[in-house]
Amino acid sequence: MEDVTSSNPNPTYSSFYMLELYDGGDSIEYVFKANGKLFVISIDATDLSGPGSLLEEFNSLRRDSDRFNEFEDWFLEPADDFIRSVAPALKSRVRQSITLLNYYKCESFQLKLKNEAGQLRAIQQPHTQQGNESYIPRLKVVDNAQGVDFHWYDKHQRSIPRSALAGVPRFLASEIERVDDGLRDIYLDDMPCEVRQIGTDRVLFFKGTYDGCQCSREIKMLSRIGQSTKKLIATAPAYVTAMRTSKLVGIVMWDDEESVMGLLLEYVEGETLYQLLWEEEHMDRIIGPASKTKWATQIESTLRYLHGIGVIWTGAWTANVIINSDNDAVLVDFGGGAAPAHIPLESFYTAEGDLLGLKRIKEDLNLDLSDMPPPSKL
Repeated sequence: MEDVTSSNPNPTYSSFYMLELYDGGDSIEYVFKANGKLFVISIDATDLSGPGSLLEEFNSLRRDSDRFNEFEDWFLEPADDFIRSVAPALKSRVRQSITLLNYYKCESFQLKLKNEAGQLRAIQQPHTQQGNESYIPRLKVVDNAQGVDFHWYDKHQRSIPRSALAGVPRFLASEIERVDDGLRDIYLDDMPCEVRQIGTDRVLFFKGTYDGCQCSREIKMLSRIGQSTKKLIATAPAYVTAMRTSKLVGIVMWDDEESVMGLLLEYVEGETLYQLLWEEEHMDRIIGPASKTKWATQIESTLRYLHGIGVIWTGAWTANVIINSDNDAVLVDFGGGAAPAHIPLESFYTAEGDLLGLKRIKEDLNLDLSDMPPPSKL
């Protein structure tokens, strides 16, 4: 194997994004994108034995979370020259639009770090993406739901029943491109979120799918919301804008059309309620009590309507509320992932759990609940 160790002690990248850091005890695998390419760098404690203090440095750095940046530099430095040679910085190449398929199916390289004469060396290894890596959003479509359910403790289900996709519009990953308008170079390797279908101007939100249970649930809940919205348009159009949730546009398929990459949702421009409250506490951002009361009332009204049509949110906390450009509260994330700490597991998939989450949101907003106006009835 070729020794590709760097002589440059200060690696820099025009764009960089960590996809996964796997700590296996005596081994670590670091997966990241840099300058448009994918890299997998691994290290095993047994390969650090020998001259010098590499093994001691490795153990010291990895055990101290406050020194992560130092550990990252230690980890990446030996591979810097190689990364620069196979993934030149943006100024050395032409910036191009990228599709979801391009992003997740890019050229990839694997390196292994070893101790050679007391120096940390990066050795290139054969590497081919299998497509089922944990950092790749891919769910295999199966013809039955065996092994796929909605329990909170089922993790890393990498399949989804074909029946869960029935009636949902499909888009190929090669047809969906990232929206680069105004995107700084440093963010070019970040996971694409703002996307659009090639040849159109409509901005959508891409949500990668890594768990079949959560994906199935989110499709089911959002489809039910969509069907109810259509009925409201016909019977009570004034209420349509009052039900503020994420909206399902379709699913993104890998180009083999047998695997799901993710969901396409209507794009909601704004910031999460969690972020706004954090800025209020730490950055002296001013949020008036009228806005807080408005948001709490909107969240409760939407939530009670959802319960009326058989939809349980399960995502009842401030990180799953977006305050949009109209200063309205929009509920997002209906996949039913891990339960927030303030909702008991036995209540997670129930209306009671949602209402416990709502109570916590009101507390986070620091509202006097006795002065709250009643929620509107949709």
